Amino acid sequence: NNVGARLELAGAYQSAKRMDDALAQYKVILQADKQNRTALLGSGRILIAEGDLKAASAAYHRITDISAKGEFAAADPQLEEAHYFLGSILVTQGKNREALTELGAALKIDKTDSDALYLMGVAQLKAGQPLLAVSALRQALLFVPTGWCEPYSQLALAYGKLGSATQATYASGMADFCHKKPADAKRKLTTLITNKSPVAVDALLGLALMAETESNNTEAVSWYKRVLTLDRTNVT
Repeated sequence: NNVGARLELAGAYQSAKRMDDALAQYKVILQADKQNRTALLGSGRILIAEGDLKAASAAYHRITDISAKGEFAAADPQLEEAHYFLGSILVTQGKNREALTELGAALKIDKTDSDALYLMGVAQLKAGQPLLAVSALRQALLFVPTGWCEPYSQLALAYGKLGSATQATYASGMADFCHKKPADAKRKLTTLITNKSPVAVDALLGLALMAETESNNTEAVSWYKRVLTLDRTNVT
């Protein structure tokens, strides 16, 4: 009857990839404490992994339906997590406009959640809002500019929908770099640095990030200096 001990045991089972055992513990906890949010969040993640989206959604709604109007809802990380996963489920189900509502609620709590920003961009793109998708995806990349391929791939699609060929080339080049194709990436980006348009700044920053990632600091500094000749206040 020790809920705390069962939560620890469930967490240990999850760490050991014994998901069925973890889920069994969460179910026992929820029999004793129907609104235990740690158990609801833990069981929700397992149910998603098992493909039971209906049950996972029900678990997350047990959090959002009660906590959304709570005193500390605007700064509640567990509520934010529940909204995020509801949004993720809805995107998977193709219910993109409903997903935007849940993801928007998550971002009201934590506007720096790069995963929520990325999913927001995906949902907006699928909902026929490529311009809004570009904004969300670029915000996601502010927090994780390298090592995360999907936002760049989605960004290339969004720019393609908008008819922005040069911006699509930039995003495609960054996706190539992320997918371990540096030669293709550099070839695409170097075609964009010959003018003074905003995409030239993006391309130069991309080349700088590539050089820095490759530990070529001298080259990286030279690219960053070229950025500053075009945009003296560029924060990056």
